[in-house]
Amino acid sequence: MSGGWSGEWRLVFRDRAYMTTLLLLGLLAASTFAAGHLRAQAQRQRCFEYQRENQEQQAILMGAFASEEDRDDFTRWAGRQLSPAEEARARQLQSRARTPLLLAYLSDIWRTWLPPSPLAPLSVGESAAWPESYLLRSESTGATLNVSRLSNPFHARTGMFDLSLLVVVLLPLSVIVALHDLISAERERKTLRLILTQPVSLWGVCLRKLIVRLSGIIVVVVGVPWLGLLWTGAEPGNPQVVARFAAWGMLVALYALFWGGLAWLVNAFRGSSVSNAVLLTLAWVLLVIVVPPRLAQQVAEAWPVESPAILMGREQALLRAHEEAEQQRYEQFQAEQSEEDPEARREQWQAIAQASEQALDSQLQELVRMHFQRYEARQAARGRWEWLSPALGMKSCCDLLAGTDASHYRLFARYTGEFQESLRRYWMAMAESEREPTRETMLAMPVYANPGIELVVPWRGLLLRAGSLLAASLLLFLVGGWLLQSRADPG
Repeated sequence: MSGGWSGEWRLVFRDRAYMTTLLLLGLLAASTFAAGHLRAQAQRQRCFEYQRENQEQQAILMGAFASEEDRDDFTRWAGRQLSPAEEARARQLQSRARTPLLLAYLSDIWRTWLPPSPLAPLSVGESAAWPESYLLRSESTGATLNVSRLSNPFHARTGMFDLSLLVVVLLPLSVIVALHDLISAERERKTLRLILTQPVSLWGVCLRKLIVRLSGIIVVVVGVPWLGLLWTGAEPGNPQVVARFAAWGMLVALYALFWGGLAWLVNAFRGSSVSNAVLLTLAWVLLVIVVPPRLAQQVAEAWPVESPAILMGREQALLRAHEEAEQQRYEQFQAEQSEEDPEARREQWQAIAQASEQALDSQLQELVRMHFQRYEARQAARGRWEWLSPALGMKSCCDLLAGTDASHYRLFARYTGEFQESLRRYWMAMAESEREPTRETMLAMPVYANPGIELVVPWRGLLLRAGSLLAASLLLFLVGGWLLQSRADPG
């Protein structure tokens, strides 16, 4: 400790326990980033498949306006060999191509999709809880949660081990391993008095050791993902990506600084290395393991939210009730004696069916809207209690900056609804004007493309969290420094 900064770095490199900790931390950071990258790659590949499906459906619809001998050449329109079931579906689709009203309410034909954020490998977030694609239904965009892998989205910690969980849970443990004997080790070796006989202050000696050891941990945790982004080509030159990653790195550094300040304070009480390790581990258990799940449970009880499985059940119940009522209305309509023209009767039934579909659409949209409102109220409640544990705020920040938080998926759901509504308006306007679809109108129809959803990062909220971490860290350092200074006998 007596050789200044260079001497401190030499001591660190000779510390096998510290270097082993850095090595394990680096390997875990690399493996979690790689797993996140593979998940993002798989999602990106699925998006390409969804885009190909939409293009295929549009080509089949355009084939309905070809000559009779070319109309059934589905291999040409789809660009691949279709199975018998797919051919039957393609024929059914082409049979509707000349009726705008039917085109306005096509079901299970068009898809929307959400590409992964460039920083998605940093955190799974809510990506395991909300849909990354929607298969549009004629009834509503609300009936879109039928995804088999959905799970309860509200947890302080995501069940899947990812980079954000590494930061929130294991980074503090690494700091504890590196700094639990910040002062006590020299005292136990009886070298602290010798060091202080030189023209150095106790503050300077301890801070130098703390900064060197913390910087090594921060460089590993932040540097490995950045190298991963460079290696995978995830838009590292994009200013928005750079700004968000820099904010993530700053928050990781402040989170590590908070735990460094806690280690500084505990060491200032002049306990042994073992007692310091025990106290710091107890603090870690309380702030990382106990408080977040307990808070999650309390908030879940105060703001109950239906699980996606229950929500899907309610959607299916509404759909079944609608189908039964629709069948009864149709039978009653058919039983009515009328001398009206068959074409007028058909238009009358279409108007009744359309009104029924719109009523169902309103019910389903209200169901999902209320679900999102309750979910967001729960998230807001959790945010109000984040001051109880830095782990809660850190996890929320990781999700926000990675683009995997619930607000991002809510925005995607809104874009999906807007796209479906634009399709309906397009074909309904054609139906009202009594124009027949043509190849040109098929080309001009609204087509879903990657909406390029800009991540709306609440920088003010992030700065408040960063300021809170910094203020808490400074308080710990000041109290610890006062305790160190008040000890007349440092040894």
